[in-house]
Amino acid sequence: MTEWNTKLDEGPLFVSLKTPRRSHRHSAKALDAHAESGKLSKRCEAILTALRNFQGDPMTDRQIKDALMLPDMNSVRPRITEMIRDGILEEAGSVTCPVTKMTVRKVAIKGS
Repeated sequence: MTEWNTKLDEGPLFVSLKTPRRSHRHSAKALDAHAESGKLSKRCEAILTALRNFQGDPMTDRQIKDALMLPDMNSVRPRITEMIRDGILEEAGSVTCPVTKMTVRKVAIKGS
């Protein structure tokens, strides 16, 4: 039976140079290829649509999640962070979240 070595330097996991996350080498390769294609995922397109439909005002991650009727913050938060990293979105201030009472970011489409 094959044993999997999960050390980053020896096993099937590796850190992609283009995407700063640990993942299986095949997953990272596919993710890099998708990033190079220049196409946005359906979730990223939905996030852009939600921001456009909000009269161009910046939105919090929670507002985007609610606009898309998604059950979990993790449904949008990683995509928003990637879109900021890729220069599609930008942070546009912060507010106190009425749910968590924590200071959270607001994002907007870059250049809008």
